[in-house]
Amino acid sequence: SYRDEDCPVSGELASAMACCNTLVQSNEGALVGNAVDKIMFEAIGATLNHHNGEIQIMEESGRVVKVVKRHEFDHRRMTQSVIVEYPEGNFVVFVKGSAESIKNRCLSESIPKDFDDVVNKYS
Repeated sequence: SYRDEDCPVSGELASAMACCNTLVQSNEGALVGNAVDKIMFEAIGATLNHHNGEIQIMEESGRVVKVVKRHEFDHRRMTQSVIVEYPEGNFVVFVKGSAESIKNRCLSESIPKDFDDVVNKYS
């Protein structure tokens, strides 16, 4: 799995990477969907399960997260989002998109001062 000392993937970031996608499983069990989503999903060691009509993601840690709602990629907003439920019962919304599209939807006071520098470093 992917690991970078400067950009650790764990906790909420790992959950977002595992859950915020539109991947499905074929009848043979192969992942089908966006190539970048597939690479990211496989890189963090998550597995996709369908159980009683629900989408469940097993994270590398073994925690199972339930996908409550997937919002497909919105071409106007340039984002995609998902609502998940953690085993503890709390709900979280993850949104992904280009750095610019996410930044434009945030309150300016909530954006870290080094946001652009960090984006440039990893792009």
